[in-house]
Amino acid sequence: MYRVSHAPGNSWGLPDGIHRSLDPNTLPRETARRMRAFMQNKLVIRPGSWRVIGVALMVVSAVILSHLSTKRDRKPLLDLEEHASVKDVHALITSLHTTDWQTRDVAMGTLIKILSSLENNQTLDPHIDTLLRMTDHERMGVRTSAMRVLANIFPRVKDHEQQTAIIKIIGDAVKNTNGYVRATAVRASGTIGNSVNDEDMQIFLINSLLTALDDDIRRVRRSAVVVLGDLAPLINNTVIHQQIITPLMDVLKDPEPYVRMQGAAALGRLARATDDNINRQQIRKALTPMLDDPDTRVRISA
Repeated sequence: MYRVSHAPGNSWGLPDGIHRSLDPNTLPRETARRMRAFMQNKLVIRPGSWRVIGVALMVVSAVILSHLSTKRDRKPLLDLEEHASVKDVHALITSLHTTDWQTRDVAMGTLIKILSSLENNQTLDPHIDTLLRMTDHERMGVRTSAMRVLANIFPRVKDHEQQTAIIKIIGDAVKNTNGYVRATAVRASGTIGNSVNDEDMQIFLINSLLTALDDDIRRVRRSAVVVLGDLAPLINNTVIHQQIITPLMDVLKDPEPYVRMQGAAALGRLARATDDNINRQQIRKALTPMLDDPDTRVRISA
């Protein structure tokens, strides 16, 4: 335990020179009190206490330097948005390899804006090919960053082979062994969903998302249900609707209330989109018991 001694004339009513042991349970409060007393020149710091103060100063310095470094790295990236050249785009793509996630996020946002504004697809295609290769990178941060950029610029992609490659990469990533990669892929599926016009591609994405409904990570399940609720009504196929309804009905038994809520909302959207009365009746039958769900949000969605 730390022991401190108070200088003469202390205002705490303790005899001069009395050592006070600090209970670990009250350490934060006592530490704050000692620091206030120190600022008022009422506390004598024992030699061993300087070690604690030194460590605290080192931590604060590291945080400040990291913040200043991040701000320094961000500004050049943000300045590229208005006046970007091909070399600048290459520099931004290279920035996605950094280990600093804040710099990587700024690079992603800037890169998405620049690539989305390019008017010439011949200029865009080489960058897409580079990003596609990056989805095989050994580092997870690089792979997910490339995937997010590709998903956001997907509406600008005109080459059918590139479209197919992006959809396949995202669909396969939904089944990845890493939870963060799966979560990123599910969100990317929602980003590109409205721009996928080929029914086979839509079905491929939906089948991948259906596997995510049983994911161990609840945020992955939540995102998958939301994206399915958005994508399923876009497909005008009664058989496909039937294949989606059954897994979504199982979602209504999920232990997570928010997942059940989104499952009920997704089934409701699907009921409005389908032309098949049997599917509608099946959905209505599944949603009726949810009116008695213990969670208010689920009852409202049902």
